[in-house]
Amino acid sequence: MITGNTSALMQALGEPVETIGRTLGVFAGSFASDRRTKIRFPIEMDVTFRSGLRSFGIAGKTVNVSSSGILIRTALSAIPGKRVKLAVAWPPLLDNRIPLWWFVHARVVWAGDGLVAVTIDRSEFRTGRGTAAHMTA
Repeated sequence: MITGNTSALMQALGEPVETIGRTLGVFAGSFASDRRTKIRFPIEMDVTFRSGLRSFGIAGKTVNVSSSGILIRTALSAIPGKRVKLAVAWPPLLDNRIPLWWFVHARVVWAGDGLVAVTIDRSEFRTGRGTAAHMTA
């Protein structure tokens, strides 16, 4: 275990203290600018949107998903702060025969260039056949 003065440790690494300090500062700064703390999984699934009383058929596809948010590619415009309901067609079938839907209550965080990012307020899985146009979530 190394204890003691960090300057002594940096000098022992063979680099000037200033160089290592700048490198560590840049490295730490790159994490500070990215507020996402959850792992994002790149997966493409059909998404149906509902905002207020308006429902849109298959209106987009997920780009990536985490436990706290979803990035969606869509031609629809969205307003940051707006609450939306999503129905995501989950790829695997339950028992290899029953369609599974992931219903998500979310809030739009940002939108632009054909992408919409939402943060998940709550969600649940439901079984069902056909489309999620009814969206009773």
